[in-house]
Amino acid sequence: MNQYFSKPKKRFSDDLHEFDVTRLSGWSAVRIYSYLIFFSLLSIGLIQNVEILQKWGGWVERIMWSLLVLIPLLTFLVYYFARKQSTVLDFADYFPRYHTLEHYRGIILGAGFFAIAMSILPFILGKEAKGHDSVYFGLILILALTTTLFWYICTQSKTEVPKEIESARRCSWTPEEEEELELRLKRELQELDEKMEIMVENRGSHPCMKCNGTGVLSERKENEEDSEEDSEEQAPPVLEETACEECTGTGMLEWLNKAQKQSYDNAKRQRDRCVAELRKLDDSGDWKQMSLEEVRFPWFTEHGHPNGDPVPELHFQASANGLGTFQDKNKELFTEWQSVLEDKDAADTYNDNIGNWGKTYVSHKIHAAESREVKTLSYHLYQVVRNNSLSELQQIELCLAAVQSLVKQREDIPPPELDVFVKPDEAAADLPKLDRVKAVATTLWEVVGFWRDPMSKTEEDSLWESIKKWHINIQRTDDDDEDGEIEEIVNYVGKLEEWFKENKPESEWPGGEYKQIVTESLTPKEHAALLRNLEQLNDINIEKNTEKHNHFSIRISDLRHAFDKFNNLRAGKNTFQPNHYPKFPTETLIQMEGTVDDGAILLAALLHDCGYKVRLYRSTYTDIEKGEINRMGVAVEIEGSKDTRLVEPSRVHKGMVYCEATPKRWYCNDLDITERRPKGIDINPPKIKEESSFQF
Repeated sequence: MNQYFSKPKKRFSDDLHEFDVTRLSGWSAVRIYSYLIFFSLLSIGLIQNVEILQKWGGWVERIMWSLLVLIPLLTFLVYYFARKQSTVLDFADYFPRYHTLEHYRGIILGAGFFAIAMSILPFILGKEAKGHDSVYFGLILILALTTTLFWYICTQSKTEVPKEIESARRCSWTPEEEEELELRLKRELQELDEKMEIMVENRGSHPCMKCNGTGVLSERKENEEDSEEDSEEQAPPVLEETACEECTGTGMLEWLNKAQKQSYDNAKRQRDRCVAELRKLDDSGDWKQMSLEEVRFPWFTEHGHPNGDPVPELHFQASANGLGTFQDKNKELFTEWQSVLEDKDAADTYNDNIGNWGKTYVSHKIHAAESREVKTLSYHLYQVVRNNSLSELQQIELCLAAVQSLVKQREDIPPPELDVFVKPDEAAADLPKLDRVKAVATTLWEVVGFWRDPMSKTEEDSLWESIKKWHINIQRTDDDDEDGEIEEIVNYVGKLEEWFKENKPESEWPGGEYKQIVTESLTPKEHAALLRNLEQLNDINIEKNTEKHNHFSIRISDLRHAFDKFNNLRAGKNTFQPNHYPKFPTETLIQMEGTVDDGAILLAALLHDCGYKVRLYRSTYTDIEKGEINRMGVAVEIEGSKDTRLVEPSRVHKGMVYCEATPKRWYCNDLDITERRPKGIDINPPKIKEESSFQF
């Protein structure tokens, strides 16, 4: 019986499970029961007040009890067997939603008050008890208790159903989880500090075993000119004193052994990781609460407003520091588009690249992680969805309505003047090709090989594939330097691995000044390519070895800052004013305005954060008054969106619902953009950590 009372963990198709059928059939029985209660109460009222009917009171009593037991049971069985062969889509609207729950809760509550009033009113009017009056009075009380019970069930259904059967997608961030993570990191940080403090107390007080604490090593000096006579006389040997390399002549060791030093280094790395994770949560101190105004939703029509009632409490946290960070990223993107470097029309550059820019934000995990604005707004939108039992399509519409409240006409948002640093095309230093390849190979090997656990087969294969590509690309550079052989790189990486396996921190590092070489001898484009390569290698461990992934994420981030700092020092400053200025969702939210394109990217980011598969569409059409207009919209895949009854097969967004927000209104699944010459931009699907949602 457990299968009827606990929801299945996953659904692999749109077939109804036994749990689905049971819950839907049970709700059908509840719905008809409310009408039976009214029928019973009206029958009691007639019998009590019409004398000619009082002689039939016993039969009416039996009929009422039979109906109250049999009809809900028969309804349940009929619906149960009828829906066994049905699909989720066929009965998607039968499960109780917000408005149906409110409706039946009102009916049942009214029936309860009516029952109590009818049981008391005859005695208030002075009517004497006769025959079956006590039986009727008991029946009315039972019905009153029953209506109270069913009212409670409806009330609980309004709040509990979305938790058991989520009709929409949960956002990726919750304050409770963040608070729990922060407490866990603080506890871990405190434990590491205590552990390191004990280690530091004993540091530097261990006598060197090699020189017996003297700091000097005495070695016999052989003299080849000594004659046999001298040896026969057994002259005392000549001793040469040298400083001990193990303790550098001090006679004392910082650590008792290598294992103790390794333990301290590991604790220090873990502490750095904890600090970095805490810094990611909230360390700026300049967060402020902002909210979206005038967001109306057509499903909320309690007060009769034609466009729906306002959506309450759509808050998000905004940071001035975050705004500056994303604006700086925007400048870098403009530079990558070569709007400044080449004599191109800025509008053409915008139209050619806006789709790729939006894709970069929506699917880039670092940008998404840094945008607390999107995460907190997504969370508050989801709370509205959960509290009102909204479906997936309604959740899409709610996000679209929120975004539409920020959309303005393009001419109403003048583009700002931007100071752009134009990075040079050439590297700062011209070093031999072989040295450059070795430095890159060291940087790549560090991410997968410089760890206490051996690298996996996948890591090893990916590492050598990356090294070979870099070797080929650097050898292609047009200069007079002699090409190097790949065998030299293989031998070099072998030396790195051998040095690490033997654990010889006191010996010379075979990698040389590789960080300085990759910083100064690679171009800015090569820096960007190297960082992407490092992230790809590091992502191999994102699930298998999270600690290693987080550790090297910090190392890669530090390397990125070093590259940016070095390249910015060599960059030239230009003032650039684009015709159209695209915005990150963070900019759109904090500035509370954006164009249609900005709104599309914000919508895609919100839905992507909720685990939906989204796709950006860039389309062009001709307006009689304004001429040619470029628009961006979002297609999103939801439950049932691949069904041809919901989405026209002829549309280019087949299998997905197309959404678009304009300054005047928003559209959801009611636009055909086939004639607009649309161009789709695929977005990397979201990685959902939780189990699949259970949906109707």
